[in-house]
Amino acid sequence: MTLLYFKAIVLSIAFFYAFSVPVSALENSDLPSKCGTFSANAIARMKALRKGEKVLEERPSMPFTHTSPSGKFLIHYTNSGKDSVPQGDVDQNGIPDWVDSTGIYIDYVHKIEVEDIKFLSPPTDGTKGGTIQYDIYIMDLSKEGIYGQTVADGNVTGGIFLRSFSFIRIDNNFSPADVNNSKPVFNTYGYEALKVTLAHEYHHAIQYGYGASTGSFHEMMSTWMEYRVYPDINDYLVYVNNFFTKNDKYFFGQSDAEKGYSYCLVLEYCHELYGDEFIRRVWDLVGFGVDPVNPIKGLEPYRALDSVFVERGSSLTQAWRGILPWMYYTGQRTIPGSYFKKADIFPEFTFTTQELYSPPSFTHTQQIKPYQIHFSRCILPADIQTNTPDSADFLVTYPNLVDIIQQSQRPGEYTVVCSEEVQPKQIMGTRYWYDVTSTNPEMWYELIVRNGIATTLCEDLFPNPFHLSHDEFIYIPAPPDARVSDAPYLSIYTVDWKPIFSGVMTISAGAGNKRVIAWKPNVSELTSNVYVYTVVSHGKTTVGKFSVVQ
Repeated sequence: MTLLYFKAIVLSIAFFYAFSVPVSALENSDLPSKCGTFSANAIARMKALRKGEKVLEERPSMPFTHTSPSGKFLIHYTNSGKDSVPQGDVDQNGIPDWVDSTGIYIDYVHKIEVEDIKFLSPPTDGTKGGTIQYDIYIMDLSKEGIYGQTVADGNVTGGIFLRSFSFIRIDNNFSPADVNNSKPVFNTYGYEALKVTLAHEYHHAIQYGYGASTGSFHEMMSTWMEYRVYPDINDYLVYVNNFFTKNDKYFFGQSDAEKGYSYCLVLEYCHELYGDEFIRRVWDLVGFGVDPVNPIKGLEPYRALDSVFVERGSSLTQAWRGILPWMYYTGQRTIPGSYFKKADIFPEFTFTTQELYSPPSFTHTQQIKPYQIHFSRCILPADIQTNTPDSADFLVTYPNLVDIIQQSQRPGEYTVVCSEEVQPKQIMGTRYWYDVTSTNPEMWYELIVRNGIATTLCEDLFPNPFHLSHDEFIYIPAPPDARVSDAPYLSIYTVDWKPIFSGVMTISAGAGNKRVIAWKPNVSELTSNVYVYTVVSHGKTTVGKFSVVQ
């Protein structure tokens, strides 16, 4: 192992320690752009280049340069002023560690994206940056609110779509202290953020060599490339969360670049089905394919994606139907060994509708955009009162290829009916029937039935004692005559009857399927002490106690 590579490994776990994306970050439904490649100014620049107009020189002027170990990249930086890189130099070679590491990481990114996956290298700019090497400029981008940017800097001949050479700008430290408009700029910090930003932006540079500029598709590809090159860094999860929890706004196939970050798991679905060659083939068709209807036109990215599926005996429409269970079985619904390899760390898809069945029927009529996904849950009361209820989860989507290519977003409409009266199909294992109807032939659905479980009496509260440092819930025994559908009233007190908490709760199946009331305390209100609880259900009060320790 060379000293330089050892240095990069050490730095990855040292200076600016980069940690996993916090759960709180995943709760943000709208997030700022992480990449400036498709900003308004960048799009205006690309349009000017297409017209052959002269554009302003945007390459930063930096006093120092460093060549990556492979010799393929020239890194521009400064040691002073607002754009200064961190000055640590572990191996004392006169080059700041941040710059050394940038060279090592971009060489690795090139190896994966070009040598392994076999994408074309980005077009050369000649010597516009001073040498024939690809240029990367390190500077403070926090005030722009972005991690990095790939800037189109001139036209390249050949291909159906306009092709461009480019350069990359990346942030100078990815500091957790950086804010823009009073909000943190980054979700991942330091060297971890540096790695995924290089993977993301370098793929934009590669994309410029193929042509086309459907912002959402480019950002989907570049965000997925972070996952492909550095699978253990989870910055992409912050953006994927929008697809799972706000699909009415972040549904697949829109042209807006801001939406594309959230689509990256669609590509991982394609990758797990067909591998790297599938992804590369999409860009081959964008760069060199032709529209089957109009040979003088190229294949825009979404049509190219469909064409690659067609080459494999499928289509984007058929593949999209198959994606529904992949998007369903994530988080706590994960089935180990099935669907996404990392499904357990992905968010759970938010239900559009979730209702308790009420006679005579559960009826849900909804409009849905092309490639939008709706999950609707009908909770079916259990026949046995101590069982948890069954649920019928309807997964509905509208994969209309014409609308995604034309970006027309014309909605379709469907109706779900669930009833005890006979319908065309029965919900297996229950007394209920259902039907899903639509006048749109492309409408597709799947039904997933989650059968309830038989619960048993819980006699003891656990954990007892409750540890403030690492326990999350206190599981309080449900009263012996309580039913799963009941809503008991829980109160928590100190031993001198000072109230800590009170509220209506639900009964769930805990460890061993025992009927419990799961209470998540505010740990700041508890100290090492003994506490009393009361549970009121069916006019009866149950009293118990538990202890808390630090």
